[in-house]
Amino acid sequence: MDVTAYDAKKRDMAALAEYKEKLRREPRLKYLFFELTDRCNLHCAHCGSRCGAGGHSELAFKDVKRVLTETAGAFGTKDTMICLTGGEPMLHRDFFRIGAEASRLGFFWGMTTNGILIDAHAADACIQAGLGSAGISLDGLRETHDAFRDCPGAFDGAVRGIREFVKRGMYFEVTTVVFRHNLRELPKLYAFLRSLGVRYWKIMNMEPIGRALERQDLALTPEEFRVMLDFIREKRFDKENDMDVSYGCSHYLTPEYERMTRDALFICGAGIFIASVTCNGDIIGCLDIERRPQLVQGNIAVDSFPQVWREKFGVFRRDRSESSAVCADCPDRPCCGGDSMHTWDFEKNAPRLCVKKYLEL
Repeated sequence: MDVTAYDAKKRDMAALAEYKEKLRREPRLKYLFFELTDRCNLHCAHCGSRCGAGGHSELAFKDVKRVLTETAGAFGTKDTMICLTGGEPMLHRDFFRIGAEASRLGFFWGMTTNGILIDAHAADACIQAGLGSAGISLDGLRETHDAFRDCPGAFDGAVRGIREFVKRGMYFEVTTVVFRHNLRELPKLYAFLRSLGVRYWKIMNMEPIGRALERQDLALTPEEFRVMLDFIREKRFDKENDMDVSYGCSHYLTPEYERMTRDALFICGAGIFIASVTCNGDIIGCLDIERRPQLVQGNIAVDSFPQVWREKFGVFRRDRSESSAVCADCPDRPCCGGDSMHTWDFEKNAPRLCVKKYLEL
């Protein structure tokens, strides 16, 4: 990267740090997530919320409808996206009904799914319910994906779902979690996704959260992490590539990789433009963040979501890196802010994954 581009990026990142401070003072709800259920038809090695077939909690339609209605009344629907997730959100008995209600109120809504339940009928039902976007997980070729998701046939199910969405011209992205066993498959997976007609591919590393904390044997080494980022950067600047390939929203990547691997500069939006409702009704920041009592801001059974958004979330709207011995003296702290809250170690008061240190950038 030439000096001029580097300096320009540093200026952009400094401006973003100022914007982040403004959001802490004047939060703006851009994404509202609903964890519809903790049930799942897979048992993934990396699941942040440890979902599986044994899940037993789910949000009631009437409660979701009330929150959607209150949110629309308080903030409007133009600038807030509704995101339905789980577990596997399509296992919820009222999944399509909830989506249709969000659409009726005027919200743009999307979902994250493993894709297994998307057949022709379900794809048509998604269109009828007004689905605007989706993320479908595919973490490698058949053997790798099925092993990582602990389910024979998971790959074929996800690919069927992808084909059904492509056939209907629906907007979606394939999401891939990169770990030690699928890193070298990325070029073949790239070619396969292009052959399916996929236009958007989001790549992210396996995060040190949930079940992945017990599977550090699958985590990327610093060298492998860099290989992943370099692969993404190469595809983004390949003139022969017609697929949008990007890194996920997690982690501050330093000037070397910021804007090289995704369009937007890093910012952790938990509590400043992202809020979530868990499957038991708790109101929190981001669903990937560790479920600690001090991070729960209320519950939709007894609290008004708009009121909670306006009056609480203080724990999310402060610079936690200021009080961290690891982060306090880092020159990148204004831009990084302690990195993503979902990988913050609350016991050590430090990030579990600092890309700057991990890659020694």
